[in-house]
Amino acid sequence: VIFVGVLLHNQQLVVEQVTAEYQDRLRQQLALCKRLPIDDVRQLMPHLAAGLPHIRAILLTDGQQQLLSAAYNGSAPGDLITLPNLVTAVPGVDALLFLDEQRLLVGQTLLADQTRLTIGYDLSYPRDRGSTIVITETLPFLTFIFFAIMALAIFFHFFLTRRVAVLVDSMRDFDSGVHQSRANLQGSDELALIGRTFDQMADHILVIQEGLEQQVMQRTAELERSLADLRQTQQQLIVAEKSSARAALVIEIAHEINTPLGIALTAATLLQDQAAELTTAFRSGQLTQSQLDDCLTTADEAMTPLVANLHRAARLMNGFRDLVTDEEEQAA
Repeated sequence: VIFVGVLLHNQQLVVEQVTAEYQDRLRQQLALCKRLPIDDVRQLMPHLAAGLPHIRAILLTDGQQQLLSAAYNGSAPGDLITLPNLVTAVPGVDALLFLDEQRLLVGQTLLADQTRLTIGYDLSYPRDRGSTIVITETLPFLTFIFFAIMALAIFFHFFLTRRVAVLVDSMRDFDSGVHQSRANLQGSDELALIGRTFDQMADHILVIQEGLEQQVMQRTAELERSLADLRQTQQQLIVAEKSSARAALVIEIAHEINTPLGIALTAATLLQDQAAELTTAFRSGQLTQSQLDDCLTTADEAMTPLVANLHRAARLMNGFRDLVTDEEEQAA
């Protein structure tokens, strides 16, 4: 776009310069013809039309627009033949007019006896030639500018854009979890300084992260050891509590058993004493009927509580055994 704009601008400058130059040239030719006699002008007209390619037609008309003489370069232009009077009857006044989209420059002046001289310039040839010169002279410069811009674009791509892309990709990889990503930019410019700063920051963050991971692992191990100690202490407390409960249960059961065992022991002792007395009396031959009756009566009275309390003690022992068995099954 810049190249085309520069080229069009230069071409427009050439067009304006060519137009101004040929306006001055047309005025000079009109002024020259005005100083010549009409016959000399008629003789000069074919030479001008044939010798100058930019002259399209030269017309000589009278006051009633009757064509007196004409010289053409190519076909006769109808727009010049029907051209109205451009100048007034005031001698010495010239007029210029652009026709056909400003490519046909027409000049008119008054000669003697109200004779009008009209010259038509075709500006296509000089403008095209000027545009060609502009393109020919401007194209090498524009080509140089183009390649210079391409070289700058390549330079910026490889030394700026590509390095910025590498730095951005490294930052994105680091942000996504690839903590080993580094820019590794070489050089002494600002981008290399930013890249080295990023790499140092990434290394520092990685060291901090590894330290945090070690601390987390250490704290986790400490918590696991504390939890194991807590469980062991809890187990010990449970065992101690169970031991204490069993001790209390044993004491209570022993107390419960001691009562029937004491009664049974008392009854058994009484039976033992009666049996010893009966044995001594029988061996000495002094055993009487009344003594035997008393002994049997006492034995009968002692046997009842003895048997009852022994059964009670047996029930207590069976209950204690069942309780211990249930606790062992629950613990298992």
